[in-house]
Amino acid sequence: ASNGLKKVKIGKKVNSGSNVTAIGSPLGLKNTISTGIISAMFQDNIEVYQHTAPISPGSSGGALFDKNGNLIGITYASLTEGQNLSFAIPIEYYEKEYNKVKKIIQ
Repeated sequence: ASNGLKKVKIGKKVNSGSNVTAIGSPLGLKNTISTGIISAMFQDNIEVYQHTAPISPGSSGGALFDKNGNLIGITYASLTEGQNLSFAIPIEYYEKEYNKVKKIIQ
């Protein structure tokens, strides 16, 4: 757009063991970067990525990227009871909801 920034590319589904990078703003510290791997994938009501890239309070809603810099998920939680137990929702769920809303608005 007019700001000169490039659009982020959307990635494909990843597997356990895939390298990931999380970008968030824990405790207000903007654009904090951490790395890890997808440690598990499980199904609750929707598929969820469990990853080892540390995220802290304030990082929910941050981006999760694959090794090629493609957006693969949005971070939403971490468990303080363990180490590096962080979670992200795969980006395709957001795309589906965005497309539904876009149709309603048009």
